Amino acid sequence: CATASATRAGVFSALLAEQGMTGPDEPFEGRRGLWEQAACGPVTLAAFGGRDEPFRILDTIFKSYPSQIHTQGPIGLSLELSPQVSAGDIDSIMIRAYKGAVSTPATEPEKWDPKTRETADHSIPYLVAAALQDGEISPTTFTTQRIQDPALRTIINKMTIQEDTKWWNPIPR
Repeated sequence: CATASATRAGVFSALLAEQGMTGPDEPFEGRRGLWEQAACGPVTLAAFGGRDEPFRILDTIFKSYPSQIHTQGPIGLSLELSPQVSAGDIDSIMIRAYKGAVSTPATEPEKWDPKTRETADHSIPYLVAAALQDGEISPTTFTTQRIQDPALRTIINKMTIQEDTKWWNPIPR
């Protein structure tokens, strides 16, 4: 939601500017600007790049699937395995991942039994089960009917997730 909201705000601002709307010259540093109001003093930001420094945009991470960043690796591996495995033949699934992947999208009880899209797209158990069963992760993965499918709960119930310190730097840059 944050990315979509920021994008919407940027487009809206551009449309307003196109129509002639203007704003204060110093909305952040100026008198009664953001820093004075919210930070109670000057704020120093790290350089965004330029001259001899690479721009920060080079640190941008692009997701391959419509889900939380820590779910990307498990989804990718599950999609690779999907053509080789029948969900009905699975006895157990052990997922080993780095701390962030275990703590956020796998430890909360609702991640093991998602009821909404907002939980399902942040749930490694749900997404791995859906990828193995369907061979894809798409908008259909997040329909209410699909989220409530008992076949996915059967796969989820065969899953365990453990932190593995071997995987310490999970996000490629």
